[in-house]
Amino acid sequence: MKLLLLLLFSFIVSGGAVANAFAHTEVTVEDYVVDIGWGDEPPVVGFRNFIVIEILQEKDGELIKVPDAFQDLQAFARSGGASKELDIITDSESGAYHANIIPTKVGTIAIKLRGDISGTMVDIQVPIEDVEGTAVLDFPPTAGSSSDQDIASIKNAINSFQSDMSEVKSKLSGINVNSNQFDSEFIYNFGVIGMATGIAGTVLAIFSILKRK
Repeated sequence: MKLLLLLLFSFIVSGGAVANAFAHTEVTVEDYVVDIGWGDEPPVVGFRNFIVIEILQEKDGELIKVPDAFQDLQAFARSGGASKELDIITDSESGAYHANIIPTKVGTIAIKLRGDISGTMVDIQVPIEDVEGTAVLDFPPTAGSSSDQDIASIKNAINSFQSDMSEVKSKLSGINVNSNQFDSEFIYNFGVIGMATGIAGTVLAIFSILKRK
């Protein structure tokens, strides 16, 4: 019975290790294997996290973690056109390294390693799991959203424009363009208001379509 429980415990632990490594990316550089991924998964925008880097080398048919691998090796985080050199921290377990980071936007972050490991040149860029928005953790859902507020603001703006146009139309009625009452600047302002109303209506339609998705 004790043996069965021990085997079950070992299976659970090993299964957890496989799941944790599943989202990591492995890259082979000559006789080295580089494993890179997030420490906390899924990575969420605005939450403190850390990049985990393991560098292993095959010896006697086994992969052994390489100590002091970052003596001549640099690591950079890249997102779009932005790049930041990572401050690599050596874990208490020899051959394991990490760098603290707070992702500030959703999307893909890639880790670039450049330099050499014991004379082996390294120049690789490894994309890791995408950073997600806080919706994956939010509970309960917040009442209303920024898109709802934007739509309400645009509706108010359109109502204001329509009110202004109604006032302008009432003033235009009965004006003789050949009389002294005709004001070209006034007509210009009327045209601008009409254009603004059309633009606001288009923006409202776009927001409404996006909200349905």
